[in-house]
Amino acid sequence: KDRSSSCIGSESLWSSLVQSLGIWIQYSDSFHVDLFLVWFFSALCQSNNISTNGTIQLHHTDKATAVSLLRDASFYDIHQLSASFFTIAIKFAMRHVIGTFDSIDQSSETVLMLRKKLSHGVDQ
Repeated sequence: KDRSSSCIGSESLWSSLVQSLGIWIQYSDSFHVDLFLVWFFSALCQSNNISTNGTIQLHHTDKATAVSLLRDASFYDIHQLSASFFTIAIKFAMRHVIGTFDSIDQSSETVLMLRKKLSHGVDQ
């Protein structure tokens, strides 16, 4: 199977999952709900600069699908999602903050100060 056909399959999977969200979420355990929310936040944070063999279209479609959920008020009424939404959002954001620190100059005084404040806030 070539890369472009696997991307199309992935695109169909997420679109189908989102379209039938109200049905399958009722039968999901917390692991699958959390996994869906990780996809949701990952798709929202995708850059449009990804340029490897057809993945731009896939990421654009995933992002558009996630944005449509973000704008749908009934998305927030799904109890199974709302129970994990903020927990996953905070974990996702913290991973990105830590990843940002790891990608910039570690000796920077600002970075050292922010790391100290973040670790102090986590300890309390």
